[in-house]
Amino acid sequence: MTEAAIEIRGLSKTFVNEAGEEVSVLRGLDLTVAPGEFLCVLGPTGGGKTTLLRLLTGLTPATSGHLRVGGSAPGRGDPVGMVFQQNSLFPWRRVLANVTFPLTIRGIPRREAKARAREMLGLVRLGGAENAWPYELSGGMQQRAAIARALAAGGEILLLDEPFGALDEETRRALQEVLLRIHERRRMTVVFVTHNIEEALLLGNRIVVLGGGRIVAEERVRLPRPRDRLSPEFTEALIRLRRVIGLAPR
Repeated sequence: MTEAAIEIRGLSKTFVNEAGEEVSVLRGLDLTVAPGEFLCVLGPTGGGKTTLLRLLTGLTPATSGHLRVGGSAPGRGDPVGMVFQQNSLFPWRRVLANVTFPLTIRGIPRREAKARAREMLGLVRLGGAENAWPYELSGGMQQRAAIARALAAGGEILLLDEPFGALDEETRRALQEVLLRIHERRRMTVVFVTHNIEEALLLGNRIVVLGGGRIVAEERVRLPRPRDRLSPEFTEALIRLRRVIGLAPR
């Protein structure tokens, strides 16, 4: 039996707010993500989506529960790539230096790091932008560079926290295609957080909905790829998903 890429059992996370009160963000969460799966996580603001990603990277410790990422505790196994909504590039580093950064801090030789970074930049179609400064890039190009950096970090798991939320619709769709192409080529495990139901349906093999710190709905997407947003099948699946979430009349 193939080991799960991500295994979560009884995961809870509690914070203490400014008033000194305990606030539960995740409550007894159970979730398994298979190797190579493209999982989309939907939910309202404050529903625990970003906290879940931070727990998976090891940036935030869990309050209780069991959590394994790539067969190890978060932060102890292979590196996990992370892409944030806002531009996270270092403004004082050129694009190539941004992408090599996670490799150099791990002690990977400079020549090898640059070769891997150029490969990832080519994968996201930024092959001619190695020497550009981040401010010289459009928002979409900056996010491509951020994805390249996450891919260069290595590992087989990629986490994305609403990476296209601040982009215009045309750029957003172009980057969705880039991400799908990367997933098809590398067969990475992807966990993609979004507020956009159509985006989740377009990208995901499976969709889970977080609410109140728990999974309140789950839908497996059986539409073949490539998916046509204008097809009757996509529209029907979108309506069904809205009903599952409770955003459409039954």
